[in-house]
Amino acid sequence: MILYDMIAILLLICLIWYVKGWLFLARHKGNAFDRAWFLHQKRAWHHWQSWGYPDTNGNLRVLSIPKHYCKEMLADWRGAARAQGLSRDSVSEWYATNQSKMLLHLYTKAWFDEQLT
Repeated sequence: MILYDMIAILLLICLIWYVKGWLFLARHKGNAFDRAWFLHQKRAWHHWQSWGYPDTNGNLRVLSIPKHYCKEMLADWRGAARAQGLSRDSVSEWYATNQSKMLLHLYTKAWFDEQLT
């Protein structure tokens, strides 16, 4: 019975979390795609944008991304390349071109550099 209650509470928390996101989109008119993409990036931890935050001085801080989320991010990039009809190797070229736009912790960047070079 306790396990059932814990699962029910977890499902309720997940439901509230998603409903809050949709209510946010409904309240804030404008470009719905941009707002949905923003929420996705903040909720899906395989996006590097989830791991940066402004500190109290206005400086942007980045955290090291755990390895399993790095692997998920790499798989996401490879899947996106495949969906666009590109080869798996095109991800290395894409990363080389776009890595300067990403705010990555030194350890995270080193992991991606090792995987993609």
